[in-house]
Amino acid sequence: MSRADRRVAVIIALLVVALAIPYAVHGPKLLPDAWWLLRNRRFDGVLGTPGNRVLIPRPASAVVYVLTFGTIGPHPLALYAVQTALNVAVAVALFVAGRGLVSRGVAAAIAITWILLPNHATLEHWASALNIVVCLLLLLVGVVALERRRDAVAIVCFVASSLSYEASIAAAALAVLAVPWILDGRPRRRTLVAGWAALAAVGVWTLIHTAPGRTSTSKFADFSLLYRIHFGAGITTTTAIGVVLGAVAAVGLAVAVGRLALPGLRASTGLAERLVVAGVAIIAAGALPFVKFPIAVIGVNDRANVVGSIGAAAVWVGLGLLVWSLVSPTASGRASLGTPRWRAMAVALAVTFVALVLPVHVQRDRAYEQAGGDAVRLLRDLTRAFPHPAGAIVVGPEPINHHGVVGLLADLDTGPALQLWRDDHHLRARVAHDVRDFVTAPEPLRFDQVRRVVVGQVATTTTSPSANAG
Repeated sequence: MSRADRRVAVIIALLVVALAIPYAVHGPKLLPDAWWLLRNRRFDGVLGTPGNRVLIPRPASAVVYVLTFGTIGPHPLALYAVQTALNVAVAVALFVAGRGLVSRGVAAAIAITWILLPNHATLEHWASALNIVVCLLLLLVGVVALERRRDAVAIVCFVASSLSYEASIAAAALAVLAVPWILDGRPRRRTLVAGWAALAAVGVWTLIHTAPGRTSTSKFADFSLLYRIHFGAGITTTTAIGVVLGAVAAVGLAVAVGRLALPGLRASTGLAERLVVAGVAIIAAGALPFVKFPIAVIGVNDRANVVGSIGAAAVWVGLGLLVWSLVSPTASGRASLGTPRWRAMAVALAVTFVALVLPVHVQRDRAYEQAGGDAVRLLRDLTRAFPHPAGAIVVGPEPINHHGVVGLLADLDTGPALQLWRDDHHLRARVAHDVRDFVTAPEPLRFDQVRRVVVGQVATTTTSPSANAG
């Protein structure tokens, strides 16, 4: 890496840290999945932290959880520091991977845009997503290895990435084909065969061993949300702004694809259009493993954007370059990037983009902070209300939702959280799915977490209390 590249890498790392500081100052707390991991650690030992639920389908994740939750224990700030360090590594790896394919400026722009885009908040806030961050890091390291023609290392990284979180399987398969093709003008046949065979084996293993309850109850995920996630409401604070931003992006996407598709315009295309198309392909590859996953515009299910968020960054940078090249062409057809006028335009576009997405980071910080606080408050309330519970507890009337983030959910987290909190593995508790579930629950003990009181006979209702709104 050259001295100039190292300087850019330092700037990228500092930006990740700067965005992480506000949440660290407010104090990260434990959230879903963290509770049962730590419960396993407490009662089954450090090596038992991930449990078979993770060890069998995602063995690399099991290693990650043992080295983080198992070693660190119930210290949310320390876990958050590790997560931030890993995100620094991801951002730098994204720059290095991009540097092998495009110029320093474009690679830096993609990495910085990825950092600023708030469409993957789980990777930054949710400690249980440490395995997902590692998945993305290994994927990018594999891409760098391909660029440096260390194909065996690349395949090992891709397999390890996919066994940490299956989100990278399709993207890794795409990289094995596309990266050598871009660099050499043709695929590397042996690498392609070996890479695809290894990834196919991982895919089969994942399909066979996926635990019940990890997939959506619907037939397929709602992929119509993908556009909003990356180009609309998912990266803005309001739906109205999201609609406007989405419309602008749609025009840009149409222009880029049209210029590549029409023979008469194709000769005048360049990196901008190809970045847009490549970004869309990455988004598609990132979404493919989640065909049965309940993806969401915001909240904890935005972990489905682990790979797609990079594609979105590439699209946004491509659209910016496209506007620049169309508005300011030179005689050679290229944009005159060095003039003061267009430098000012670049600054204006960058400031506008940051002004749109930065408030969302504040919103996401607040949502995770509130959800973590809800969990701690509920555990304290249950300890006060049921010092010696004579049976299972159901909490209602439903999960308290803060922009798609909840503190405790159903029985997977609530029971282990209470067991860990009280140091008693016999305790049983869950949060009701909705009001009807709370009303008809068979558990003998009921607690209203909105009014913070023990309840006896709950009146039947079909309307959720407004206090539950995030």
